[in-house]
Amino acid sequence: MAEQTPPPTGPGGPIEPTGEKPKLTPDKSQFDSYMQQAPGQTPGAAPQGPSGVSPMELAQGGLQGANQPTLDTLLAQVNTTHSNFENVKKMLQTPNLRFKRSQEHLLRNKLSEANTHLTAASNKMGAQVATPVNIPSGASPVERFIGLVTNGENQLHEAQQALLDLKDNEGQLNPGDMMLVQVKLAQAQQNLEYASILLSKTIDVLKQMINIQL
Repeated sequence: MAEQTPPPTGPGGPIEPTGEKPKLTPDKSQFDSYMQQAPGQTPGAAPQGPSGVSPMELAQGGLQGANQPTLDTLLAQVNTTHSNFENVKKMLQTPNLRFKRSQEHLLRNKLSEANTHLTAASNKMGAQVATPVNIPSGASPVERFIGLVTNGENQLHEAQQALLDLKDNEGQLNPGDMMLVQVKLAQAQQNLEYASILLSKTIDVLKQMINIQL
């Protein structure tokens, strides 16, 4: 006959089985770590900083801790935007450049939007509004685009002069206006970069056609 193992005993006598599993004490440090995770973040992952901030959120101060723009950083943005304009103008001077109707529409919109953003930025910094160049009614698409670029460059010159005047006279813009100027200049740059990409692709197609004909 097999020998039976005696039941475990405690200070008060034999311990009767209850059929219940022993309860585990929650690890409070793990719980606190989980509660500190950002919404939508995978538990255990490293905290992440803000991303995907829109220009509107920037203008409204939604990005906490962001570097406040200065007159010098705005002047640097103006110089970069001027380089964007120069690049677009250079590509527009490509011989025999032609566009499809859809390309004309896109390019006109992007250049016009860039100028609109520049005007808004200029208004916030107190710059004068540049006199637009006269574009004849019978001008070709390329001539119209060059006219839009020239208008943008002239307005950019007025904005640059306004910033230099503020700097020379130790003037300042209020933080909200400076942030809005920064956003508007960035939006103008974005439109000009899109225009550059569109022009670059159009020129590539033109070169391929010339090579085929040769």
